[in-house]
Amino acid sequence: MSLPSSVVIGALETRIDLPTLDGQRLLVLQIRRLGDAVISTALIESLAATFPGLKIEVLAHVSMKRVYQFNPHVSKLHVSEFPVGLSRMGIWAPFRLLRLLRKCIELRLSSFDLCVNTVGDLREIAIGRIVSRGRNVSVKWLPEHPFFKQVKSGLFGLVDDAVAIPTTVLNIYDAIAFFGRSLGCSMNKRPKLYDLDGEPISAMPEQSVVGIHPFSSDSWRTWPAGLWARLVSELRNRLIKVRLFAASSEESKLQEIFGELVDNNWVTIDVGGIGSFFEALRRVTVLIGMDSFAVHSAYAIGIPTVMLNGSNDFRVWCPPNSRVINGGPACVYYPCFNRPRCRGSSSEFICFSSITVEQVLGAVEPFLRPE
Repeated sequence: MSLPSSVVIGALETRIDLPTLDGQRLLVLQIRRLGDAVISTALIESLAATFPGLKIEVLAHVSMKRVYQFNPHVSKLHVSEFPVGLSRMGIWAPFRLLRLLRKCIELRLSSFDLCVNTVGDLREIAIGRIVSRGRNVSVKWLPEHPFFKQVKSGLFGLVDDAVAIPTTVLNIYDAIAFFGRSLGCSMNKRPKLYDLDGEPISAMPEQSVVGIHPFSSDSWRTWPAGLWARLVSELRNRLIKVRLFAASSEESKLQEIFGELVDNNWVTIDVGGIGSFFEALRRVTVLIGMDSFAVHSAYAIGIPTVMLNGSNDFRVWCPPNSRVINGGPACVYYPCFNRPRCRGSSSEFICFSSITVEQVLGAVEPFLRPE
């Protein structure tokens, strides 16, 4: 293995010294959340457009299968479970880690020329080194970059090439594009999702339909239920149709918050798998949600979004087509990068609770034409 190189760029961009990727086998490693998986498809699109002879495979968390499995640019999809927070793997963590190790050894024997990750965390770096006999390539966040606070940085001695993202490149979509150009991509493509026939899922919006994805996996990244209910009531009163999106396991929670408003005409509930969510999402006029899988999926499909932001630096995570309502400055600890220091205080999660219904309505209205 050659000494690790670091592509550190200020105002200029530098390409990693790689042979042409045409004819190579490349593994994209994505073990984070569903939103991260959707964002990563931008890199896959850019690589495929630039290097038509490149064979792209993906190693992803099992929950991300639907994001990649019908993508015509992904020649093979490998799935497993990963120790991103061992507590999330439950009491079966040792057995799941053993299955992960077996998967990594299996992939190492298949001899990839390149393994890339767009997170720059020591866990991705370690897994990339295990699975790839070829070059292990990772982004690297400088300590001054906001994203640095969201990863466990380290183990860069295990990479062959580290692409340092300049602090002037704040947004994750811009960072992915920067990383792609360092790999030699001559085209910067947006993320895409695909249907069962391998065709891109594109926006086919109906008139004046607001999609809402009201939930988050983190309690501190959630707008209060009472405000969601009031927003839906206001939209219905203005003759705006509302589609409420959630996972099947969250249907009872939707009913608890919105039950009195749901009439299966102006306000409907849409729960189910990821594939059915994509199909329903393409038909809304605009989507309201937090920094989550839903808003990133909407961007990939071409649906504009209104993103409610609290604990994070919204400049890092907002999709390019998003109107952001940022409640963060209401908290003295902002931004806490999903490590809430206000918990238990009189201002607990004020970054979200300070966002008003009027602010959300004002952001949504320009997209709507009431029936």
